[in-house]
Amino acid sequence: MDLLIPQTLPDWPASKAEDLIRYSVDAELSAYHQRHRATAPPLWLDLPSLRKALDRGKVYFGNPDVPLPEIDEAFAWRAASEAFQDGIVLMFVDGKRIGLLHEILTLTPVSTVRYIKLSALSGT
Repeated sequence: MDLLIPQTLPDWPASKAEDLIRYSVDAELSAYHQRHRATAPPLWLDLPSLRKALDRGKVYFGNPDVPLPEIDEAFAWRAASEAFQDGIVLMFVDGKRIGLLHEILTLTPVSTVRYIKLSALSGT
């Protein structure tokens, strides 16, 4: 999936790859929090609520008061930048591979970024 690059990055349109990684991490954390709020299950369902949930096709049981695990944003950014520097995650901007964290990017209003995570395969 491609991620559109906002024009609000520092030094737009000549932003650095590290700015783009920081934006991507922030966007993923925001989406994570939104998904959690959207799928917070109800603890108790009365009969009308249960019927409504059954009509929708999904019934959730659980405790919505269980807090979302805290995520250290600085740690998440460091992990993402280290994965990029170590070559575990590849970054492509408008189809061009970006290799350095401090590389200056040439961006346009329709620029997109794609990340590819590499993983080792084991077998015989």
